[in-house]
Amino acid sequence: MKKTALALTAALALSSFITPSASAAAFPDRPVRIVVPATAGGPSDLVARLMAERLGNLWGQSVVVENRTGGAQMIAARAVATAAPDGYSLLQGTSNMATNPIFHKEMPYDPADLIAVTRTHSTPMALVVHPSLPVDSVESLVAYIKKQPAELSFSTTGMGSSQQLAMLQLQQLAKLPPMTEVPYQGSSQGHPDLISGRVQLTIDPVAAVGPHIRSGAVKALAVTTSERLPSFPDIPTFAESGYPGVDLGGWGGVFVPSATPRPIVEQLRAAVGQVLEQPDVRQRMLDMGMVAQPDKDDAFQGFVLSERERLAKVVADAGLNPHEKK
Repeated sequence: MKKTALALTAALALSSFITPSASAAAFPDRPVRIVVPATAGGPSDLVARLMAERLGNLWGQSVVVENRTGGAQMIAARAVATAAPDGYSLLQGTSNMATNPIFHKEMPYDPADLIAVTRTHSTPMALVVHPSLPVDSVESLVAYIKKQPAELSFSTTGMGSSQQLAMLQLQQLAKLPPMTEVPYQGSSQGHPDLISGRVQLTIDPVAAVGPHIRSGAVKALAVTTSERLPSFPDIPTFAESGYPGVDLGGWGGVFVPSATPRPIVEQLRAAVGQVLEQPDVRQRMLDMGMVAQPDKDDAFQGFVLSERERLAKVVADAGLNPHEKK
């Protein structure tokens, strides 16, 4: 892990010495694509489509969104890691960029082949259950699970996902017995089963599950943020519910191939930041359950590395062997 961290840092530094081509000065002069590693309708997809619209207006160029799911989001990451390092292929990455090196000994790309440009948003998460469960708080859910864990299943977006790690934290803190995990390729893909009751609970991004909370299709018991969300003021935090250790939220940001010239990296960061500072964009993201969070420097690169170290400790403290064959 330290080797990978050094490689990533070196890659970022190296990009500052690459001389921009003639086309870099006029970047972008042709369509740009944003590759999304999740299904349509999830937080990453919603952000990417909003960004595509506004970046297209800003640049006067077409910006297209391309959904590539599967492989714990590594299929999409590889598509960008192996693309031409010219700024025309962007990855709308998620927290899997920090967790995949923890959970996968072999990856279809080298994490050092991507550099983090800027965060786009943070995504609060909520513990939600099917309305048929006779619970109305985290405490009552914990008691219910302890009585009949074999009857319950929860959805995630796979190994190392924010959903899985947040549920892992809750299981460890509340000393819950094992439940059945049902992985999906994206948050929205698991919602039909959650709404129908085939899956009983999940800890999911508010951006994805918020409409179902408002409609009453699911019941929200807690949010992962330190304070209650203005958009859902009636939902208590995990800390209020007696479990302050469940503090994992989702996040997303833009990544590009590590050999991308530094001037283009800086142009991308500035353009994304300009879009995310627009008041109506910030409000739209709040309405979707997300918080716009652009970086003005290389802070996102350090954040990804620190998250990788922090979450590796979460996994180790839980006694989970991420490479164990199941």
